[in-house]
Amino acid sequence: MNKGPERMSASMAKYQFSQIVDRVRDSGEVIIIQRHNMDAAALVPLKQIKNLKKKPA
Repeated sequence: MNKGPERMSASMAKYQFSQIVDRVRDSGEVIIIQRHNMDAAALVPLKQIKNLKKKPA
């Protein structure tokens, strides 16, 4: 069962930023960054962004 993207606090993401960037790049997973327990941002593999640009509107 897919439970969706992993979520982590901004402070944890700051502490582990290099490792998280490597993980997103290598695995293709998305990680949601939260501030005050609310979704604030996402780390998304660049490949996914490039694929979005290729799709017609």
